[in-house]
Amino acid sequence: MKYILNFLAELSENNTKTWFDAHKATYKQAQAAFHDFAEQVLQQLTALDEQLRGLELKQCTYRINRDVRFSNDKSPYKTHFGAYFCPGGKKSGMAGYYFHIEAPNSQFIGNHLLAAGTHCSMPNALTSMRTEIFDNTKEFLTNMKRASSWYLERDNALKNVPKGFPKDFEHGDLLKLKDYCLCQNLSTEQLLSPDLLDFTVAEFAKTVPFVQQMNKAIAYELENN
Repeated sequence: MKYILNFLAELSENNTKTWFDAHKATYKQAQAAFHDFAEQVLQQLTALDEQLRGLELKQCTYRINRDVRFSNDKSPYKTHFGAYFCPGGKKSGMAGYYFHIEAPNSQFIGNHLLAAGTHCSMPNALTSMRTEIFDNTKEFLTNMKRASSWYLERDNALKNVPKGFPKDFEHGDLLKLKDYCLCQNLSTEQLLSPDLLDFTVAEFAKTVPFVQQMNKAIAYELENN
């Protein structure tokens, strides 16, 4: 991981095509190191969540090139590596498990991250997940409790309980969420620990019931619409 962090730090300071082309070999080595780690995570996660069976690493990783068409920031390259392990791959819309390494000197300094669940879901899938939470609240709360040391992402929540649900629902704050995602920040010390793989898989293991409950709701929406 140290090699990967060093590369991302240099890229963050020299985010141009000229620099990147001159250091393509360094990028390839950093990418290979990240992919090796991600492949090990995938293999162990598949043993914990059978819905990941048949998933290939290429379905979980991302290009380093940024899409700058609609951004004021025209830096051509991402300053992070990420892998998203979910049924059907990263474009499926399903809930999954995300591992993220950020350049130590980026604007998001310190935000190495584990995440589990969904982000930016389509409206119908979001409604289906809210319905699942409303109908099976106890199960949802139990699954969150199992994920000790994780926190539920609550940014960008609605101000009111969405239409179609009782305004006086005891756990209405859960229905206001736009993302059903558990998160856990990683320190650089954790990232460089020799126990990183074991730690990552053990932490993701705590979130498997949460992810599977969300995928039950998403799959229902996909099958019926």
